[in-house]
Amino acid sequence: MAVTGVLSYARVRRIETPKGKYFWCIALACDDPFAAGERLSTHAPSEASYKALKEALGKDGPPHWYRAI
Repeated sequence: MAVTGVLSYARVRRIETPKGKYFWCIALACDDPFAAGERLSTHAPSEASYKALKEALGKDGPPHWYRAI
């Protein structure tokens, strides 16, 4: 994550999918006003940083939004 420029504001979070499955993900932003103390950005990272992370992880497709636990 450091090489891609998102380490300073990325957090590893446990999330729950709409179907009830739990797993860990890299959180880059959060729009929940009650999570303000967790130091997550309320804005998405730059597209260049996001694409670099996506390429480093070998992922395809758009980002997903999940409810944090």
